[in-house]
Amino acid sequence: MARGRHQCAVLRGHLYAIGGVDAHGNVLSSVECFNPRTKVWEQVAPLPKPRRDFGCTVADGCIFVIGGADTRVGTRSGPTCVNTVFCYSLESKEWEEMPGMQNARQGLSCSLFGGKIYAIGGSVCDDCRRGASSSQLKLVERFNLNSQTWEPVADLTAHRSHPGSGVVQGIGVA
Repeated sequence: MARGRHQCAVLRGHLYAIGGVDAHGNVLSSVECFNPRTKVWEQVAPLPKPRRDFGCTVADGCIFVIGGADTRVGTRSGPTCVNTVFCYSLESKEWEEMPGMQNARQGLSCSLFGGKIYAIGGSVCDDCRRGASSSQLKLVERFNLNSQTWEPVADLTAHRSHPGSGVVQGIGVA
C-alpha cells in the first residue's frame, strides 16, 4: 500500500511499515510486514487506532508507536495530537496500549538509549510556520521499560519538529 507520514521498524529481520496516510490524506491503521527471505509483504495486526507523524522505536523485542496525530493532515478541528503509546509484540502478534506520554505531540523522534525510550521534540499542530514557540516543542521525556512510567528529562536547546535521532554505539544524538 502506498503511504506517507508513516514509520518503519525492523524487528527480528522483518521490516514493518506502520500507519501513516494514504494518497487522499486519510490516516491509516494498517501495518505491513516484509519478509526478506520470501520477498513478500503481508498484512499484520493493524494499529488499534489510525496514526500518522508518530515516533517509533524497537525495544524488548517489541515495536513502540508513540504519540502522533489521528486526523487528516491540515485538519483544524477536533483532536490532532495524541499521547498514546502502542506496543506490538511479535509473540502475541497483537498491539497493546501502554501508558501514554505526559505530553501529546506529533512529529517527534524516538530512540532507545540505556534501556529507556526517549521521545524528542515534536509539535502540537500541523502548521509549524507560525513560529517555533507557538507549535514546535523542546520537550524530551523518557519511558522506563521496567517501571512502565514516563518522566521528563532536560529539554532540547531549541524547538524542534520532525527531528532526527539515533543511537550509535551507545551514544545518543538528536
